[in-house]
Amino acid sequence: MLPRKIKDLKVVQLNWLNLERHQKQIRLVRCLELKASRKHNVIQGDVIHGLHYGFDYSRTFNSRRRDRIQENLSDGTKTRELPLGIFPVKDYPDTITNRAGIFFEDSLEIDALKLIGGIRYESVSMNTLPDLTFEKSGAVATSSDVIAPSWRLAALYNVDESHALWINYNRSFRAPLYSEINSGFTNLNAGYQTISSPDLKPEINNGVEIGMRGRHDHVKYGVTGYYNYYEDFIYPVALLA
Repeated sequence: MLPRKIKDLKVVQLNWLNLERHQKQIRLVRCLELKASRKHNVIQGDVIHGLHYGFDYSRTFNSRRRDRIQENLSDGTKTRELPLGIFPVKDYPDTITNRAGIFFEDSLEIDALKLIGGIRYESVSMNTLPDLTFEKSGAVATSSDVIAPSWRLAALYNVDESHALWINYNRSFRAPLYSEINSGFTNLNAGYQTISSPDLKPEINNGVEIGMRGRHDHVKYGVTGYYNYYEDFIYPVALLA
């Protein structure tokens, strides 16, 4: 378990109002990771199989708390009720994210041709914890579970000792982060609010690359073209009327 704690303390003096604000932010991240994989070759006649397989697992706890106190320098009174909200606040609820994946890849070498195929299954489980600090402003927290495959197909052909052609196709996915699904930040001064997106779907990417590389004496060169198509692309900001 690797704990990480970040604390920021800031003092802002508003002399024209005879006020002083003390701001503090605490972010806590704990992470546990396990990984295991193996690579080895299997030779069948003139064909060489390069096998690579394994699994990985991670468990991450995220917490972020902001606090602010305003002091009236004239009479010494203090308050946490400010235009930005009633502090302390949390923009995101305390969340535990579990990720588990298993993968297998096989590369075949047949003379000048190399073929690569791989697949990975990954599970992402995001569990929000009861959090009154986050929910007191009316924000709603939700959990999510995603299981999806990713795969890759590639081919490389050595035209001669100095030139090679290759093509690669991959399909991957990205599960929404805890901060993308759940949010409860309000800025009354700027006139905007962020809200949770409980129906946010995983982002799917289909990518194709094709290219050529070569060398001449001590000079190496290459040309690459690529195209990416996204399904359910996750935008960092969405404006609501």
